[in-house]
Parts: sequence; structure tokens; C-alpha cells
Amino acid sequence: MPAATGSVEGLTVGPDDGNIYVPTFGFNTQGALSPPAVLFVISPDGKVINKVNITTAPPDPPASAHMLRLAFNPVTKDLLVLDFGAGMVLKVDPKTGQATKFAGPIRVPASMR
Repeated sequence: MPAATGSVEGLTVGPDDGNIYVPTFGFNTQGALSPPAVLFVISPDGKVINKVNITTAPPDPPASAHMLRLAFNPVTKDLLVLDFGAGMVLKVDPKTGQATKFAGPIRVPASMR
């Protein structure tokens, strides 16, 4: 299992399982962290039931350590995560952490990086 060394940002509840999904934001008390970000899956009773690295594979751009918000698509039930650092929305498999680019690039002003 991957180590969790950063802060977390945002959460969503699974539409079918009631589990809570939380990604890391890639910062700790020493500053910004290197990829990968980590996705935690927490059962309704508070137990961590899965912890995976969020990664992409070519031809998609590399995922950053800075995941900001997430939600399940109400139609397809895909887990979509905003990769703030890479400026794209990822479709993430919550069982494996494997991600593909869903949308982007998203232009983030330099003052917000």
C-alpha cells in the first residue's frame, strides 16, 4: 500500500456503496510533495478499505500530486478528480488508482499555482 504523507482535499460519497472517497492534495508541513497523489476509500463506519496511488500512463500527461475536488458522474458513475497541479480532470479507477485524462488542459492562473 502507498504511504500517505500529505494533506487531503475534498470528499465525495460513492453512489452505489456509500463509501467516502478522499484524495491527497500534495502538501505537508514541509511544503509541496512529489507525485503520486493518494486516493483513500473509507467505509461508512470509518475504516480505510483502500488506498491507491493516482497515476496515468502515456499517452496521457503525468498526474500531479495536487488533487483538488472529486465527484462521481451521475450518469456513468465514473469517479472524476480535478488534478489541480496538472490542469486536467482525471477519470480515476478507485480500485487501482489508474487514471485517464477526461478533460483538459484547464488553464490555471500562475497566481493560483
